[in-house]
Formats: sequence, structure tokens, C-alpha cells
Amino acid sequence: MSPVSAQQKIPVSVIQTARYFLKAGEVVTRVAVLFSIVFAIYQALRLAHSVLRGSPIWQDAAEILPMVTLNLISAGTISIVLDKWYRESRFKSLGLLDLLVGAITLISAPLAGVLFIAGGLLFYVAAEAIAIFRIEEKLG
Repeated sequence: MSPVSAQQKIPVSVIQTARYFLKAGEVVTRVAVLFSIVFAIYQALRLAHSVLRGSPIWQDAAEILPMVTLNLISAGTISIVLDKWYRESRFKSLGLLDLLVGAITLISAPLAGVLFIAGGLLFYVAAEAIAIFRIEEKLG
């Protein structure tokens, strides 16, 4: 689809939809960050429980520590990038990073991974609408 020319009137509904998609992408991504952190805490508590139980912890640690690390790194990275790129209106890049983090997080925290992917899709669709209709300045 080719971009809309400057002379054409853009329907208000297109601008509102782009705003809604951006806000929904932000909310879904923040919820995914929360779920990712909660799941990392849950996994760490599981590891602590096995240590207190006195069972062999090397096998548990080898399973759980990479997942905890992956969740915390993913959540921290997307949280920092979300705050920075959202203000800079880099929605397509944010959507792609969200999709990547979602694909990685699916391994260790499936619910958070699905939410990251949903947020990424919302950001990406909004970015495409903004690019096609050239409505960057109207979103303000």
C-alpha cells in the first residue's frame, strides 16, 4: 500500500486507532514485563525450596538459573527500551524488539512471551499505520 499524500484528508478514526494500538502495546508490554519478573521470582523460590529441602541442587540450578536470568534480562531490557523509544516515537523498532523478546521468553515464561509478542504486534501495526497515513504529528 502506498503512503497517503499530504492533500488527502485522513479520517479521525485512523488517528484514534493508531493511538489505541500504541497505548495497548505499551500496556501489554508492561504487563508482560511484570509477568516475566514474577515468574523469575517464582523460579528462584523453587530453587531456594530445593536447597532448603537438601536435595541435589546442581541439577535444579542448571535448569532454573538460566530461566531466571533470561526472564530478568528480557524484562529489564524491554522496560528500559520501552521508556526510551516510546518517547522517541520509534514504534517499529520497539515492536520488533518486543517480538524478539517474546520469542526468547516463550522458552522460560510462556505467558509473558505471548504477551510480549502481542505487544510487539500492536506496536508494529501502529507503526505501519503511522507510516502509511503519515500521521506522526497528529498523534501528539
